[in-house]
Order: sequence, then C-alpha cells, then structure tokens
Amino acid sequence: MISLSHPEQFVPQIKKELTPYLNGPGSRKTIKEAFQYFLGKNDKIATCIGYLLCQSGRDPKEWYEIIKQLPAPKKFYYQDEDCLDDEETIYGGCLHDVILFSDGRVVILNIQEADIDNYDNLASLTSRMPEFVNDFYNNNKQAFLYAPSGKCMFGYFKEKGTEIYANMRPDCSVFERPARDNRLYQYKDHLQYELVAGINLDFNTGVFKPTYYGYDTPDEAIKAKGQKKAEAIKKYNDTLTKILQAQKTALIKKYGEKAYNYIKQGKIYVGMPAGILTEYKEIQADGTAVQLFTFKGTFRNNAGVYSLYEPSGIFQLFRELGVNLNYNKIYVRNRKVTGWR
Repeated sequence: MISLSHPEQFVPQIKKELTPYLNGPGSRKTIKEAFQYFLGKNDKIATCIGYLLCQSGRDPKEWYEIIKQLPAPKKFYYQDEDCLDDEETIYGGCLHDVILFSDGRVVILNIQEADIDNYDNLASLTSRMPEFVNDFYNNNKQAFLYAPSGKCMFGYFKEKGTEIYANMRPDCSVFERPARDNRLYQYKDHLQYELVAGINLDFNTGVFKPTYYGYDTPDEAIKAKGQKKAEAIKKYNDTLTKILQAQKTALIKKYGEKAYNYIKQGKIYVGMPAGILTEYKEIQADGTAVQLFTFKGTFRNNAGVYSLYEPSGIFQLFRELGVNLNYNKIYVRNRKVTGWR
C-alpha cells in the first residue's frame, strides 16, 4: 500500500484483497461485511477497512464498536501528509489522520460531522465564539479519542497539564509528526489528553456528558471565556507598560531624553549615542522584543575606523505608519552617529 492523502483513495489500494470477497458467490456484500470477514484473517486489511468506515461514518457508537474489535498496535503510529517514507509506517501509509498509541488508545483527526446528542451545541459554540476557531490547530476540526476503558471523547482536546494561553493556542504536540528520534516517539506515546470543548462519551454507562471549557452550556462558556480573555489582555497590557517604562527610564538615564525620543520614532541624528541603536527594543503584540538596528561590522577609510549599522525588518512597519525613513546604512565613529545614506 502506498501513502495517500484522502480516505476515499484507500479502497483502490486494497482492491485486490477485497474484490475476490465482494464478487464471490452469494448475495451482494458490503464494506462492513468485508470488515468482519477480514477480522482475524488479515489484520492489516481489517484495520484499514475499519478506520475507513470510521472516517466515512458519523456515529461515535459505531466508531467505538469498530475500533474495539481491531488488534491493538504494538507501537506508536502517526503519519501526516508530509510523511512519504513507507518504512516509517506500520500500515503502508493507509491510516491518514489516525494516531495509534501502544496502550490501545486511538485518535481520529479531522472529523467534520457526528450524529450525536449535544453536537449542535458544540457547533453553536464554534460559530458564536469568534476566537474559538483560533484555539485549535489541525484545520479547526473535531477529533475522536478512543480509549479501551470505554471512556472516550469527541470534540477539541489538548495535552493534560498545558494551558490555552492569552493568544488562544494550546500545545499542539498531538498533531505534530513524530521525528525519527525514538525518545520523541516514546514521549508522544505516553501523552494524556483532556477535553476542552465537546462530549465525554462513556460507553460503559451510556452517559454522554458535554463540556464547554468546563461549563455545561455554550452560553456559560462564551461569557467565561470572554472574561478570561479580557483579564489576560489586561494582564499583558499591564506587564507591557511596566517593561516599556523600565526601558524608557534606563535609556534616558544612560543616553538622554533627546536620544530616546528620536529612537522611539525610528529616527536618528548626527551625534546620537550609538549604544541606543541596539539597546532600544520595540515590543510586539506577542511580547517579542525587536531590535531596530543591527551592528554589521567595522570598516576603515581615510578618516579612520567606522562601525556600520543597518535598520532591521521592523522598519517596514514604520514606513507603513507613514514615518519617513531615508537611511539604509548608519555610520558610527567614536560611539557617535556621524552620518547615513
């Protein structure tokens, strides 16, 4: 079997195995019947058919019953669309968007629909909370987590112990392709997940309980999430204000108010202290500190030795804001700006 991107392409690759069975004597047979036929006879074919049925179906109860019958994998497995090396796969690359854990857990990614109680509430949450779609990776689609214990999950989940930060993105290690390093395989094989928004499916008791960021209804979640986001933004802004004030105080004390006022606008002047060119930092929305100028080295001419500085990529932002910047190279001698061009 070769590596393919779409589930509907799996069938041609196992056609030679299925055709004799489907065209055999008796009444017309279905793929579901073929799945039962190959169980115990050819585990690889049964596994491929089983996950094809899960990815093309809508009923979590059916997904659970199918996976429960499949042989447990002997090692961690996850193949993404960039993995083209069949030697890295254990099912010939046919299990696209399926994660297998050696403890028997299974994750089916990119599920678009499900026939399940409370699914409409989950869809309501995703459509009514504007920032919700930015909370999760993997094309913002739900996933199904099967557990041999019968306690499964459907919806959006994340690694236990991680947080959804102010920028609304959780840890995404479940969606990353594992490297060849066996230690990383072992690490991912033991990851545990918790449901953030979706439905807890306990197939032992038949109780399906929804959760939306730990709340019982989308309305409660939307209200609480908005409050938490506002608190995170305020905390970030307070921290940013303190950082900027501390930088302003330190630079004015060291280089003077004129130098600080000029550099804050992305401007320079002859006689400007050179140290402030690299010590002043612009703080970005994500908290990253960006240096305005970069030291490029020294050179010598008839007048002596000069240091050369060039503006960084952030100057494009200044230009977009209407700041007139007419220099690409800044010349420094004796720790003072002497000119530019």
